[in-house]
Amino acid sequence: MKKIITAMLIAGMILSFASCNNNNNEDTSDTSASTSETTETTETTDTTDTTDTTTENNGGEVVASADAKATLEGLFDTFHDKLAPAFGVESGAEIKGAYVGMDMETVTEVDPETNEEFSYDMPKAAPSAIDLSSEESPLYMTYFPAELTDKLDSAALFFSMMNANTNGTFAAFEVKDAADVQTIADALKEALANNMWMCGSPDAFYIAEVNGVVISAFAGNDPLNAFKDAVAATYENVNVLYNEAIAF
Repeated sequence: MKKIITAMLIAGMILSFASCNNNNNEDTSDTSASTSETTETTETTDTTDTTDTTTENNGGEVVASADAKATLEGLFDTFHDKLAPAFGVESGAEIKGAYVGMDMETVTEVDPETNEEFSYDMPKAAPSAIDLSSEESPLYMTYFPAELTDKLDSAALFFSMMNANTNGTFAAFEVKDAADVQTIADALKEALANNMWMCGSPDAFYIAEVNGVVISAFAGNDPLNAFKDAVAATYENVNVLYNEAIAF
């Protein structure tokens, strides 16, 4: 199942990522690859160092929650577990790879016909940090208002390569000043509620605050509900700010 999903993601990545993520934005990832039945190994090419604080989730497990990326990493596996039934599988591990960040990894496979190895780069199945100082930042994918960027210490995201609108885009924003949380949430709500969606529309959006980090998500009902359940299962004292259907 995982190999089938991975092959589908690679085949559909360019069209969906370039055309169906957000309107009137240039593609930020030009990646192509060919696949065959293989044995694969993976190398991570980029990591972001963070200084983590921790909190306990509802099950008593200690999870990282210091910054935006760590906040999403803390719920990433749980999100897949919650979403698994919608894919008709029992475990989130079987659909790992359906959601990715912007960091790339090199995948090496073996062609069964020639027995030769070949490699290609593809997005890593993990949340990635957003470089807020870069003019080519993928921040636009989250619909975060650019004029509020100076109110953030960090930002991160993961999304569906197959369709970042209907299957979801999930982001986190570490806010410098707690007094700005509501301002940021209101601006995100305005952007998401009034967006002109292309190539598929999300059913709803969700905005919450956890430990000074604003979490934002838009997706179809199944992935959005899985994300909300993952947030609730991972973090205590979740302050839900908006949880609204998108009107058409």
